[in-house]
This record gives sequence, C-alpha cells and structure tokens, in this order.
Amino acid sequence: MKYLYILLLTVLALQCTPQNKVVTSGSDAIAFEVIHQSKLEMLGDNTSRILNSQQEIDYLYQFLNASPKGYGQIPIPAYDADETLITINATPKTKNDIKVISIVKNGDKLNIIAEDVENPQLKPESRWKSAIIIKLSGVYHNQTVNFNVK
Repeated sequence: MKYLYILLLTVLALQCTPQNKVVTSGSDAIAFEVIHQSKLEMLGDNTSRILNSQQEIDYLYQFLNASPKGYGQIPIPAYDADETLITINATPKTKNDIKVISIVKNGDKLNIIAEDVENPQLKPESRWKSAIIIKLSGVYHNQTVNFNVK
C-alpha cells in the first residue's frame, strides 16, 4: 500500500511540472474576433490598416455596402476607444480562402497569422482577395501590423 501511495504522488508530481513550452519573451497573444470577411478588394494585396476613428469605419463600410457583389447593408460597428479595428486585404496562396488563426503582440508590432483554407462555398480554383475586418480586445493604435499567410 505504501508503494502505491508513493507511485500515486510521483505521477501527480510529474503531471504538475511545466511542460516544454516555447514562449517568446515580450510576446502576448491578443483576443480577436473576425467581424467581417468577404471577397472584395479594398486595399493592396497583403496590406492592412488600423481604423482610428468612426469616420474611417464609416468610410470603409460605405465602400463595403456600395459593393456590386450583393453584400447588402452590413451593420456598421461603433468606434470604441477600448477596442481596435484592423482591416486586411489578402490573397490565399494555395487554397481558396483565408482564416486568421492568431494575433500576437511583440513589442510595437502586431503579428497577424493566417492560413489558407478550403471554403466549400467558393469554387475550389478561385483565389480571390479577402477583405477581412478584425476587432481586437484592447487599444493598439500605434502598432505596426505584420500580416503573414502560412
């Protein structure tokens, strides 16, 4: 019984030890939500822009709502001083759509990582540019944005 108790404590102790995780010093994951994604070219390819005012948000959504692609009236978010909106335009490399998978703050840079995905609603051979609007929890208005598609 004593050996069983020691074995149990050893197993519990091993489970509580930190696993080998690679953590980059100065990097923080940022909570985000993709609030709009459509097949529309708004900016140059693989470019991004931080929206700093309600006027910039209204201008962007005026462009989206006027699109001939039939998106209809897309609800316009209100500017919130405690959040950040970023718009990105990107083209998939190998598949037909893009999905943002993570955003990491590293110093004064926001690194947005996306991956190519297959979207069953699109033709498999189509690789149209995606207009993506992302809402970040927190204020990141003076950051440089790096966008990478895996």
